[in-house]
Amino acid sequence: MGYKQRRKIVRFGSFSKGIVLPKGWIEFHNLKTGDYLTVLGDSVLIISHPMHEARAHAVLEHLERGALQMSGEEITTAPESKIQVRD
Repeated sequence: MGYKQRRKIVRFGSFSKGIVLPKGWIEFHNLKTGDYLTVLGDSVLIISHPMHEARAHAVLEHLERGALQMSGEEITTAPESKIQVRD
């Protein structure tokens, strides 16, 4: 289940801000209110289900090195090496 959507920053209370995650992504991962997510990033931000944290770290490392090119359903590092974005 791939997503590319623009999301607006919203205010929560007096001092907090956040984004709302796509309902379909939340339902696909069977997440409930109060569940934790992993947020990784620097110039790129990755939000991951905790059980996919190792995969998210690997993708982030490649993205931050500027070594990846987007190509449809996959991210390619070189013709002989591919990292699958979807399970």
